[in-house]
Amino acid sequence: MFGKNIKKIRGVKGLSQQSFADLFGLKRGTLAAYEEGRSNPRLETVIKIASHFNIEMDELLKTELTVNRLLQFNDRITTETQNLPVQQFAIIPCIVESLEPDFIHQAGGPNICQRLPKLQLPLPESKGYIGYTIHSAEMMRVGGGGFLPRDVVIGKKMEPANLEKVKPGTPVLVMTRQQLIFRLANAMEDGWQLDAAAEGLDPVVIPFAEMVQAWEVCHVFHWKLPALNDSLEMRMMELERRIGRMRGG
Repeated sequence: MFGKNIKKIRGVKGLSQQSFADLFGLKRGTLAAYEEGRSNPRLETVIKIASHFNIEMDELLKTELTVNRLLQFNDRITTETQNLPVQQFAIIPCIVESLEPDFIHQAGGPNICQRLPKLQLPLPESKGYIGYTIHSAEMMRVGGGGFLPRDVVIGKKMEPANLEKVKPGTPVLVMTRQQLIFRLANAMEDGWQLDAAAEGLDPVVIPFAEMVQAWEVCHVFHWKLPALNDSLEMRMMELERRIGRMRGG
């Protein structure tokens, strides 16, 4: 069966006996002997041929391959890997605490962005995105959760025309000429009220005219996994499961 199959492969791929033999370091006479069933191939040769044409060894040795079946195999997987597309991740600058004052002073310009550490993320593009490392507890929720120090958030730059349309409670990163604030935005008539998630902290009001840049936070990378077993949500889910079992019983 092996001989018939490699002869059929040659026909489908348009390869002469010499061309086929050269691919695998064989003599043309040796290949002819395989095709005519006068000689059995070495295991190493079978492996090379199967791998090259992306065919299972069992099929190559035991099953008579049809032309339609051979047309389904894509030998470019193994012979043209240099032409395969390479996934490129977006490169996002990330504001760290030590460089935050410089970022504010330079209004987030290209010079400071070049100095920032870079994140490579599967985002559609790099333009307009910024990373930010959290270094305060203002966005921690009561009982845990929310945004914790050492978490990294990713924001997408907001156009000035969209500032008034922000949804209530949207996590945002806002830069003025004096500070960089990460909080929850609530739109007012001429600015944002920025609320902390932690209790006991006063809101900060920033007029639109004082905003140098603003980013809507769309991704977060937690420094460590939240303690889900102790969360209110998990306890409520467990209570619902118990009630369901009681009703079912």
